[in-house]
Amino acid sequence: MNSALLLLLSLLVSVSYGYSPCARRYVRGESQPEFMVCVCNATYCDDFPPLGTLDANSAAVYI
Repeated sequence: MNSALLLLLSLLVSVSYGYSPCARRYVRGESQPEFMVCVCNATYCDDFPPLGTLDANSAAVYI
């Protein structure tokens, strides 16, 4: 049991260290307040899983 817990914790730590932070850029729209977007560059780019099909009048939001 302890070895399984240790394996799980080490996996979680290794995944968190592999995370690449967002290359932030702040953008201001004409009638919108300033907001943050992630910019693709040589060291970072968002990677989204396949979305599938959305129903009419629906949206997907990634946070």
